[in-house]
Amino acid sequence: MINFRTLILIFLLIFVSSSCNFFDRKNTNQKIASKSQIDEMINNLEVMINKNISQVNVRDFDFYKLNDNDLYKLYSLLLNKVNLNVLYKKLSFEVKDELIRRLEKSYFDNDLNRIDFLSKIDFLKNIRNKSSYFYETICILCNSSNYLENVQISNSTLISSHSDEINVLLASFEAPNARVGGIGEYLSGILTAQSNTINNPNYKEKIKGSLITPFYDFLKSKYFDKAIFIGMVKHYLDGNIYRSSIYKISEGNITQYLIQPDPNYSFHISDVVKIQGWEIFDVGSQTKIFNIVGNDAGWLYYTTALVSFSSLFRGESGNDYFDILHINGKFVAFSNLIQKKYNVKRAEAGLPKIGILSTLHDNHAGNFFNTNIYTRIGLTKPSEKEINIVVLMNENSDYVNFVSKTTELDTLNPSFWPDGKIVSDSLKKLYDKKLYSGINNGVFFKNFDITQNSVLGKLSVKNDYSDYVEKKLSAKEFLFNKGIIGSKTKPLYLFVGRFSPEKGLDVLADFARYIVKNKNGQVVIMGAISGYIPPELMELKNLEDDISTYQGLIKVYLNYDKDQLAKIDEIGATKGKIIRFASDFTIVPSVIEASGLVPVEGLSMGSATISSYREGLKDQCTNPYGIGFNISNFTCIPFNRVLGNTLLTINNLINSINHPLDEWNSLAEADKKKHQIFLIENAKTFDWNIKGGALDQYIHIYSKIIAIANSK
Repeated sequence: MINFRTLILIFLLIFVSSSCNFFDRKNTNQKIASKSQIDEMINNLEVMINKNISQVNVRDFDFYKLNDNDLYKLYSLLLNKVNLNVLYKKLSFEVKDELIRRLEKSYFDNDLNRIDFLSKIDFLKNIRNKSSYFYETICILCNSSNYLENVQISNSTLISSHSDEINVLLASFEAPNARVGGIGEYLSGILTAQSNTINNPNYKEKIKGSLITPFYDFLKSKYFDKAIFIGMVKHYLDGNIYRSSIYKISEGNITQYLIQPDPNYSFHISDVVKIQGWEIFDVGSQTKIFNIVGNDAGWLYYTTALVSFSSLFRGESGNDYFDILHINGKFVAFSNLIQKKYNVKRAEAGLPKIGILSTLHDNHAGNFFNTNIYTRIGLTKPSEKEINIVVLMNENSDYVNFVSKTTELDTLNPSFWPDGKIVSDSLKKLYDKKLYSGINNGVFFKNFDITQNSVLGKLSVKNDYSDYVEKKLSAKEFLFNKGIIGSKTKPLYLFVGRFSPEKGLDVLADFARYIVKNKNGQVVIMGAISGYIPPELMELKNLEDDISTYQGLIKVYLNYDKDQLAKIDEIGATKGKIIRFASDFTIVPSVIEASGLVPVEGLSMGSATISSYREGLKDQCTNPYGIGFNISNFTCIPFNRVLGNTLLTINNLINSINHPLDEWNSLAEADKKKHQIFLIENAKTFDWNIKGGALDQYIHIYSKIIAIANSK
């Protein structure tokens, strides 16, 4: 007969076994692969590459059942081919991550033979030391949906000191190396500005900022040999505990942490389609990163993992835990709820709570989500069937800011939001408590400083701008000789931005016709598409192809990497920067624009703006022509966009630019140069680090948030 003690031991063994699902169960039935089986995997991969297949699913390259020795052989074979195709780089990373996971499991199981083999692999030698980077957690019933209620932070790992800096973790789907819209540039600016405080005696508060994003496939290919393994974090989703690998890359002054999915995670995005493991962050290119929001897997996985990281990471020195979680974008709004849960656990363990700042970057529609999400991430489901994620974010933040000072009061009006009063009321409550404000997006001026070789290479201008006209003409001539623009002498009008309806694509074709036919100019349209080409772009492409009518003076570029980021070696600058510098005017006809960075980028290079006069664009249009300013001191030519009426908007646009462009074209070159230098000086007022500017305002808010979070 089995006694009571034996029953208890059996129960504990079952519990430990079921609680360890975050390790790779696929390894428990490893098969011994012959050399021919490994060769077959490589051969199949080569076939896919020859067919120009750019993404590989787990089922098409399933290496998880290989034994350790064969897995390392596969890794070595892939590593020898990394210069042949990006897929070899990407899959080298996936295999490398699996080897790291196996070593982690070996330590957990105290499997000495396995540890002996794996720890001799060069990149695995120091892996075990990374466990000290995280606070340990204890949890009973870890597989239950009340994980966030039961998990505890172990007191045995606490510290008594903390670094002097304010440590801020910014969370976003975008990054400086993964851009879709302006958030990527915003993050580049604020992180660089924060880093400038560390060794600058003018800043009393030192801000140590870092970023956390998904580890997208295109980033794995780019950084496969540069990403440093930091450790693993446990997090709950869809009824299970998963362990995500955390990696770190550093570029310039920016530290970026990246979340690598647990290979055990899977999700059915339809009745017949299942994605698993690394696939949830495979998007192909940076223009498609928001596709993971639509599949109901990637965005929630990222959300739960990032908060576990923010709450449990103690820093590589052991005393650099995060003070602030700075959320950027409504699609990570649920992280605020989870962070508040973890803050309770931190307080119970004697750790400070993490302050939550949420930055609103847009006022787009599509903000209602099914409340079943609560159950999926381990929270109690509310009685409502839907939740507005902007309201959710606002109500669960210590402070909220909008990326426009001019629009601050407008956001308190229901008409500003597609969802109306429900959003504006949530902001008004915060505003009344002095917990909400507008802060203009900064631009890091040096990234567009035309006097710097790093910006324009051989086309860089002297510090006194004495050769500005000469270099601008040289830029146009170079672009013309390369067939990138249609004329080396005509005024150049540029549109640059996402090809989406809110950016005002509806007026561009008529604008281009008018400029070429009536103002002796030329037009360049450049941006990025994510597969679908909207009809407005097709119309522009037809104009580009109509050489007999428009003489090649309308150019349309759709490939962001090739047409903007590509560096032209003979100049030493990117194609995008050269085109911006060559431009005389930048058109920003947005329907919705919380805070436009494009106008300031144009101003930085001496290009005046033609923009719709609404929302955050008013922040950059400091000197609107015809509204107290004239041709000698304007920074932008505003026009009235009539929502829902493209024809009337086009008419307003044409009427607004007709006279000032005639005035501009009649100016002497010396007067144009004087004004363009004035535009550049105006752009400097938007720099992140200017006294009283965006960074100073964020520093004040960070300090306030830390006090608020720990007073509750």
